[in-house]
Amino acid sequence: DLLIMTGDPPKAPPNGFSLAVSPYRINTFSPLTGIKSLNYLNNVLAWEEAQSRDFDEAVVLNERGEISSATTANLFWVKNGTVHTPTLSTGAVAGVTRECVIDIAGKHFLPLLEGVYEMGDLTDADQIFLTSSGLGVAPVTTFDFRRYAIEPGSVTSVIIQAFTKLR
Repeated sequence: DLLIMTGDPPKAPPNGFSLAVSPYRINTFSPLTGIKSLNYLNNVLAWEEAQSRDFDEAVVLNERGEISSATTANLFWVKNGTVHTPTLSTGAVAGVTRECVIDIAGKHFLPLLEGVYEMGDLTDADQIFLTSSGLGVAPVTTFDFRRYAIEPGSVTSVIIQAFTKLR
């Protein structure tokens, strides 16, 4: 027997994503970490908890307190013109859209660093955006009550425009 489930692709909120921090951690020692699978219970719990607080998405940390991703997307942010994203060793998934954004940054001469980051790095961000196959590149406009505007010509805007041209 074969069961096929389908659904509408996720849609970005019209005013950008609001982002909270999840109280649930991922375990980088799990053999399923970094793998797209049907075992997304931790992500679902984190997403539902964020929704219960009227946020669209949540930042997920690993057991060491390092930023890993959002519950359903990879996470990027910009600080002083440099794009940052968690390295795969933090538990982030090696997504197709993530790789496209890394490639776009290189082609547009935007400095990009993959690294191990803590919450202080994200809370100091000038811009934040999420990436996934369903969303594409989606701006975050609120992070735990801090507001962000996506200005024309900003790093996030350049990446969104370049990614839109690929679709």
